[in-house]
Amino acid sequence: MLRSHLASSSQITTIPAGTFEGCNHLSKISLPASIKNIGEYAFKNSGLQSIVIPDGCEEIGYGAFAESSLAEVSL
Repeated sequence: MLRSHLASSSQITTIPAGTFEGCNHLSKISLPASIKNIGEYAFKNSGLQSIVIPDGCEEIGYGAFAESSLAEVSL
């Protein structure tokens, strides 16, 4: 069974470049408060429609959401 959402660990501090690039079935993610950086093209060309970015996020890399289906961002 493919999951369309992701619950992430509170120990993660970085989403590395290209991590979810091309993940067409990922539609929703709520990042933990520990996230400080979202790498370049991390969600490029993904099915991501909704994301919750924590207040503590300090950097969002170039093209992190390029060509994605992103429609809703919560900060």
